[in-house]
Amino acid sequence: MNQNKVKEVKKSSFKKNKDGKKVIGPNDVMSTEMLREYAQAMHKAQKEGKRAPRSAAESIPFKSMEENGIMNLGGGRYSIMMEFSDRNYIQADEYEQKDMWSEWCMFLNSLDLEAEFQMVFFNRKADVKALAKKLEMTAKDPENMKIVSELNDFQRKILKTGNKGIAKSRYFVITITEPYFRVKAKVEEITERIKNEFLEKMDVEARMLDGYERLSVLFMMLNPYNDEKFIFNWDAAKNGGISEKEQITNHAFEFGKRPNRFMIGSKYGCVSYLKLSASQISDRMLCDFLDLDSAITVSFHFKPISQEKALKSVKMLVSNLQKMVIDEQKAAARQGYGMENISPQLRRDVDAAEKLMDDVSQNDEKMFMVTITMVQMADSIQALERSYNSARSIATAQTCELIKLEHQQEDGFFTTLPLGNNRINVKRQLTTTSLGVFLPYKIKELMQFGDSLCMGQNKITGHIIMADVKTLANPNTLVLGTPGRGKSFSVKMMMIQTYMKLKDDILICDPEGEYGPLVNKLKGQIVHLSQSSSEHINPLHIDPDCDWSSDPIGNKCQLIMSIYEQILGPGKIGAYERSILDRCTQKLYKKFSVTKNVEDLPILEDLFNELAEQEEKEARYLRTSLEVYVHGSLNYFNHPTNVDMHNRVICFDIKELGEQLKNLAMLVVQETVWGRVTVNRNAGRYTRYFVDEFHLLLKEPQTATYSKEIWKRFRKWGGIPVGITQNVTDLLSSSEIQSIFYNSDCYILLGQASGDADILKETLKLSGEQYKCILTRNKGEGLFIFGGTILPFVNRIDENTEVYRTITTKVTEAADA
Repeated sequence: MNQNKVKEVKKSSFKKNKDGKKVIGPNDVMSTEMLREYAQAMHKAQKEGKRAPRSAAESIPFKSMEENGIMNLGGGRYSIMMEFSDRNYIQADEYEQKDMWSEWCMFLNSLDLEAEFQMVFFNRKADVKALAKKLEMTAKDPENMKIVSELNDFQRKILKTGNKGIAKSRYFVITITEPYFRVKAKVEEITERIKNEFLEKMDVEARMLDGYERLSVLFMMLNPYNDEKFIFNWDAAKNGGISEKEQITNHAFEFGKRPNRFMIGSKYGCVSYLKLSASQISDRMLCDFLDLDSAITVSFHFKPISQEKALKSVKMLVSNLQKMVIDEQKAAARQGYGMENISPQLRRDVDAAEKLMDDVSQNDEKMFMVTITMVQMADSIQALERSYNSARSIATAQTCELIKLEHQQEDGFFTTLPLGNNRINVKRQLTTTSLGVFLPYKIKELMQFGDSLCMGQNKITGHIIMADVKTLANPNTLVLGTPGRGKSFSVKMMMIQTYMKLKDDILICDPEGEYGPLVNKLKGQIVHLSQSSSEHINPLHIDPDCDWSSDPIGNKCQLIMSIYEQILGPGKIGAYERSILDRCTQKLYKKFSVTKNVEDLPILEDLFNELAEQEEKEARYLRTSLEVYVHGSLNYFNHPTNVDMHNRVICFDIKELGEQLKNLAMLVVQETVWGRVTVNRNAGRYTRYFVDEFHLLLKEPQTATYSKEIWKRFRKWGGIPVGITQNVTDLLSSSEIQSIFYNSDCYILLGQASGDADILKETLKLSGEQYKCILTRNKGEGLFIFGGTILPFVNRIDENTEVYRTITTKVTEAADA
């Protein structure tokens, strides 16, 4: 009887599993009868050998865990645990790496002398099934079952191969010795300071884990290579006689049968310590350990030593070495050799000790007592030995030794767990610089849930990239790349996932007419804007369901003025003309503002007629200027809206419009999108607006101004704009348009021309390695920038799929689809 099969308790508030059975949650409160049944089932399983015996659980060296995450280690010692994120270290330039190292050393120097610290790096077999389920999309209709299945397979494949199927976590544990009544305040003080150090100075995210989260981590470590679900209940721990330790221990421990090996259940493990022999160690050693494709946990216990004690210790070392020098010199003299003759090793030791004295006394170096241990787990003895030998080779390459602990496997194992409890006496004094070489960084990953979309995989680690732009301060997105590098693929993958996974609306401005097949697949509405089209959008249309607090009539006044600037040219509309247009517009909407009936909405001809009623000569000028758009050859926009504007997916295809109407059409599309955003805001729905060939909108003053406003204000209205272009220079051509670039927190940078790549490197402060990523000629590769996270990515899907055939832009393939 494993933990999944502990007797389930029936209570209306309990969650249900996939079989509809109610199961215990961590915070569920159980009746006395329920607690008794739960305890009986647990103890029966222990007696029958189906769970670890109570003695195994009691051997774990902590007394209790509080719900807030404070662990009682006994003897007045308490620990808390934080999880922290990675940084882009290996892709940084040399000077940036030095800065990161300096920041890390400063952090180490800032640590409280009264506390003990532990860093734990935990690599385990990824639960691909659970992750895939969490990210899974569902088909909105039967016709898209195949596409959804392929997208789910695409994500599942990345999850299996990314990081060699290994899930990686990193933790920071702080242990303090305080009377219990001071513990909470001391914990808050230390954690707040450390979080600030991480977040503000090193751009690392850190958060404190609560009790349930800490126990979940321990459960994974104590039950290696098992997919068992962690079932835990605080009420059972407090009132049911089933300790936290019993609930996290499914399998018995076997220590002592072998001097340098142990077992947990049927799995084999060994604990080793790292003996540092070299004076110079590469900052890659920790990364190399963690790149092994096996279950491995690396732990660093370190405690700062006061400067007074450190200086005393170093002075004693120097004194002892000097005495050894004198003894060797005397021995040499007795044998007739010169006094300067001492062994090379002793001379090196003296030099190193004197340098250490200088470092500690003058160079802001602190001393730490350090213990470095490693736990490796495997399914068989042979696999365990292969894993150990691989790790030992990495240590040997750095002139260090990875040595299995003899007759200390149990203490070594519990020392390595993130408890903050060092139980072995294998310690080494290291300076800040020496400890700092074990920099806990490699490369950032991005794995968000919620409304996240798959953006491919990290090119270096293979890890899946899941990003939710709604979590950014500015979700505005730019997709940049030369033709043929995968812009359309990236954007269409975003559209498909948005449609299948989220409830957001999708609006598309399509100057090249390339999104039709995808929109049809998603049962969307394509609005063909051309002079020969029977589909029309009324520029003066207002949705009755819009947010009236946004002043939609005032917005139409602004649109009409922009239309006139488009017709007459920039700066041709003066104060007189603006007043006349404002007056006429207010009259046009007088009836509609009361009835909210779409039949009462005006069209351009109504404006034309209203201008005829005005006495000013400027009104006649405005009326004459509008005539060709009402009764002439350019009267396409002089019609009521006659297409379904309530579809979730709407594509505005302006490919067939002549040049005289194309700029006006883009202006009308932007205004129509604004209207849709205000309606969706009232309904609590997000709107994603994809603008292809974005540079076309930036060339005309009116559409450029509208675009700037969209990038500035969309976020507050639940809008997420996505600009797609190959022309980086257009985005930086003027200070006004530059605001679009700088008001974007998400960039998909595919292969760039060298000139554009140079501009992006300078503007976005890219490192040399990151710069190389955007010079690629490979399709579907580049840099993904998400807030402060910069990832090299690959985003390609098998060409023999329905997804690929739906989104391809290759003419021959599109024709066959």
